Amino acid sequence: MIQYFFNNVYVGIILYCGAITFGLLTASVLISNGVFIGYFATKMPLYSFLLLTLPHGIFEIPAIILAGSSGFIMFKFLIEFF
Repeated sequence: MIQYFFNNVYVGIILYCGAITFGLLTASVLISNGVFIGYFATKMPLYSFLLLTLPHGIFEIPAIILAGSSGFIMFKFLIEFF
C-alpha cells in the first residue's frame, strides 16, 4: 500500500517539474496515462473495469490532473518571469 503512495508522489513530482522541459514532460505523462486508462477500459467489461479502477482511481486520477495542471501553471510562470 505504501508503494502506491510513493509511486503517486513520484509521478506528481515529475508532472510538476515537467515545467522545466517546457511542459513537454508533463504533457507526455498525462497523455500516456490517459491512453493507458482508455486502452485498459476497452479491453474489459465495464463492470470489471469500474470494480478494478474506482477504488484506486477516485484519489489518483484527480491528483494526477492537479499535479499536471500545476506543472503547466509553473511553466506559464517561468515564461512570464524570464
